[in-house]
Amino acid sequence: TSDTERFPTATVNSGGAGDAWTNPNNVQADDSSVATVAGTFSESLRCTSYGFSISGAVVVEGIEVRVQARRDSGVNYSLFAQLRQSGANVGTEKSTTVTTDTLTNYTFGGATDLWSASLSNAQLSDSSFGVAVRTTSGTTENKAIDVVGIKIYTDAQDFLYIETDQIASVRINGATDDKLK
Repeated sequence: TSDTERFPTATVNSGGAGDAWTNPNNVQADDSSVATVAGTFSESLRCTSYGFSISGAVVVEGIEVRVQARRDSGVNYSLFAQLRQSGANVGTEKSTTVTTDTLTNYTFGGATDLWSASLSNAQLSDSSFGVAVRTTSGTTENKAIDVVGIKIYTDAQDFLYIETDQIASVRINGATDDKLK
């Protein structure tokens, strides 16, 4: 099963090399309001505080990042995403090429991809968990991003109601209860 997609409530430019994003808070909602950057490569846009609360009883099976992006001048560019935790990039950086002038969803990771990152449920639930996105290209065209969402896939089971006069064992959200009668 998967948690619903969540959006960041904190977004900042990384500082340092590259061009800064304009209006970085625009990636906090799926609403066609975009963050933009011009130049051959951008600073990382660090998106955190997704509000996950993952029980220690469940097993995380995958992490999916969705970035809605477009090019503004007809020139393709590379879009990169990497998970963040406690102020550092973790796991494998993933990339794709943005090839359209209309906002399009680009998905990184998925239901069975943990990005080669060893993150505990507590770390995924921490406000410092998130993703950094950046861009590179051969020219200084404008690049735009509307939203940076994260979905976490777990082995959590839906609730099941059983009525019986026998002793039963039921697994709910990864925990087993053998005391039912």
